[in-house]
Amino acid sequence: MRIGIFTTSFLPYHSRLGISNAVYFLVKNLIKKYDCDIYVYSSDMKGLKNREEYRNLHIKRFPYESRYQFSPEMLNIHEIDNIDLIHSFHYGFFPAFAGLLAAKRTHKPHLFTTAYHPPIYTPFRSLISRMHDVLQGFWVLKYSDMVLPFNKDEKTHLEKYVNTNYNIIPCPVNSDVFFPYRKEQKKITIAYVGPMLPWKGAWIAFDIFRKIEKERNDVRFVFIGMGHLEDEIKRKSGNRFTFIKDIQPTELAKQYNSIDILVSPTYYESFGCVLAEAGMCGTPVVSTRVGGIPETVGSGGLLVDYGDWKKMKEYIEMLIDDAKLRKKLGKNAIAHTKKFRDGIVSENIYRVYKRLLSNTI
Repeated sequence: MRIGIFTTSFLPYHSRLGISNAVYFLVKNLIKKYDCDIYVYSSDMKGLKNREEYRNLHIKRFPYESRYQFSPEMLNIHEIDNIDLIHSFHYGFFPAFAGLLAAKRTHKPHLFTTAYHPPIYTPFRSLISRMHDVLQGFWVLKYSDMVLPFNKDEKTHLEKYVNTNYNIIPCPVNSDVFFPYRKEQKKITIAYVGPMLPWKGAWIAFDIFRKIEKERNDVRFVFIGMGHLEDEIKRKSGNRFTFIKDIQPTELAKQYNSIDILVSPTYYESFGCVLAEAGMCGTPVVSTRVGGIPETVGSGGLLVDYGDWKKMKEYIEMLIDDAKLRKKLGKNAIAHTKKFRDGIVSENIYRVYKRLLSNTI
């Protein structure tokens, strides 16, 4: 089977880029398990070659204009004629539209993994997003043979634009790296993992941690990530705070396995890879009831309404004092996150490929 993939970014290894990881884990399994030939067409990335070849994997990167990655060169790819099926990634960006046009030009089936994130931060971003809905997004949804949202929340958002052939398949998470091998610590460890930015809740987490620090001495606190709040949070933290950045996935997995509670007071997540990774390591989560988080966390954590930081602090303190509850939630998280394992996700997508191709014969 020869698969063409159009995406915004692609690195042929596990990285910090969410959409690149989703494509990479799929590509890795399609080649390893099913011996597929994969052709990836992505936007140019600074410092990387425009062409790369790895046995069954062929990568082409194209220069682009504007933040929505418009690339005229993506519209004229010659080897598309020899591809069986085209799979586009990332709603809101031009490569997905280019993938649809290539599929229609060559009469090949087209799938679309949306990785949709609603415009929730600024009026300007909202306006630009609505313009994209009309000019590109609507058409990619409408004319794809199948649309693959990560969860029900994403599907609900997309159905407001187009009611089409949706099939929910979650975001893949690297199960070779994120799995449970718990390491008990002398003190309870509470952590925030992710960009240290306002809408991710870094300062909110720090404020809660600082209050807990003043009330008890049996807890240590860890921040893993970078962002413009980092320096200020470090400056105001005490000696029970640890800060880690530039961390590789294998080291991050070790951290998850030594963390007792992961705290994420985020404003919105369409999926929440950090929460899924922690769950696969058996780490209970305390987070917000927004976006796709309830579906990602499931019974592996405790959720609060966004803004109810008093309740979040109460939940954290409850878990600090209740080892049995922490263990129960950790077991629940491991069971719930099995469906996010990259091998399982890739198998489900491969089945969709086979079904679509059998319908075109």
